[in-house]
This record gives sequence, structure tokens and C-alpha cells, in this order.
Amino acid sequence: PNHTPVLISVANLVPYKDYFTILKALKEIKETGQDFYYLILGDGPMRSELEATIQKYDLKDNTRIVGNVENVSDYLKISDIFVHSSKGEGCSNAILEAMAAGLPIIASNTGGTSEIVTKDNGFLFEYQNAEELQKQLSWCLENKEKCKKQGENSLNAIKKHFTISRMMENYYKIISQISNK
Repeated sequence: PNHTPVLISVANLVPYKDYFTILKALKEIKETGQDFYYLILGDGPMRSELEATIQKYDLKDNTRIVGNVENVSDYLKISDIFVHSSKGEGCSNAILEAMAAGLPIIASNTGGTSEIVTKDNGFLFEYQNAEELQKQLSWCLENKEKCKKQGENSLNAIKKHFTISRMMENYYKIISQISNK
């Protein structure tokens, strides 16, 4: 239904991407009675294990593994919150795409994620800390307008820091610095 908040993740279904922490947090959220629908875009060797966990946690009516899709941006457009749990990241393309779609981000605080996810556009949680993730997701589900503002801040950050011209400018600076050594 249109009033149900849509959570989304985009990543391969591999251990490194830590979907089990997300599912554990969502199990707790469902038990509190908060409404949500969770979309998982991606595929991989852990699909059957994730499907079994979805069944075990009674999330089958709230969760759908969509698989690999060509139109990720269409799914991001219908979503309300981007959730990303990963053991490590450089500069996550999935997070940047979600930011470009104007979504608030809730992500594990690993690798370079803290360089693009700030308190202005989302939340960071300790890797594999389902309780912390659950609290952040619950806050977003209860504070829709504030969470929507974080999404607007995500889009503004993309427009300010990640345009093609800005990225090219930064590459030229790096190349110039290297060639002058």
C-alpha cells in the first residue's frame, strides 16, 4: 500500500553484504508493530539461505528478494529508506545511487562509508549490530518528515560533490599532484 514505508537494499547476496543483520533488525521492528516493506535487489549464492531466514523470522509478507534488475533507479524511486550493511566498502556505488534518488541512508560504519553518509543524510551503525540498526530504522519509520529531510540532504550532497564535472576536477587534481612529484 502507498502508506507503507518501503526499505530497500541493493547488493549481491553474499556473506560480505550482511543481510542477516538487516533481517534480524526487521524481525524486531515487525514485532513492535511498525509497518514496512523491504525490497532486496541483487542475487547470489546466499539467496536460499536468506529466503529461509525470511521465513524463519516471519518476514515473508514484508520482504521480497527481487533479484538482479536493470532498472535499479525505478525501485529506488518508489522507496523511502536505503539500508546497507556491509563488512567493508570503498565509496559504495549503491549508496551513491540511493543518495541520487533522494533517499536517507542507514549503513554500516565500515570503510569509506562515513565519508558519504553523515548525520545530515542518514545514520551509521556498527557492523553486525542489529539492535543499533533496529533503533535507527525505527526512528526513521516514526519520524517520516525528518527522515525525508535526510533524503533531500542526500540528493543535495550528490549535486554538490558528485557531479561529473566535480569528479573530473578532482581526478585532474590528483593527476596533477602525482605528475608534479
